[in-house]
Amino acid sequence: MIISDLTMPRMTGFEFLDVVRKRFSHIPVIIISGIAADELPEGVAADAYCPKNEFISEQLLQTMTDLTRKLPLRDAPPPIDNEPSQARWDGNGHYIIHCQDCLREFSVPRVFHMGQGEKGAICVHCGKVVQFLAAEHSESK
Repeated sequence: MIISDLTMPRMTGFEFLDVVRKRFSHIPVIIISGIAADELPEGVAADAYCPKNEFISEQLLQTMTDLTRKLPLRDAPPPIDNEPSQARWDGNGHYIIHCQDCLREFSVPRVFHMGQGEKGAICVHCGKVVQFLAAEHSESK
């Protein structure tokens, strides 16, 4: 079971829920938030909600108990694609790379000796080494 706040540094709770549902769809998720349940955006991918208030410990315990009694049934997640990512050139000296592990993008500077072919970079978000394909680009001066 995952319990997560929607307000987090570096990754929003909504981004986190998206990653969890894509990679670990079988794990039940409870979100906690100061946002009222009826004010949450459509499609929030959580199994349960617990509001932040002075009764959060009692409410969270009750929510966990309720959820474990009726665990959602979901298919196992598909296998992770370990194919190299196709880097996109941003026109400003960087390649944009999509991490298949955390599902976020990051940029790496073009290095003159990089050339064409498969390369690797460390995802700034999750630390995974991401293999990518980069086409040679000439920079205008």
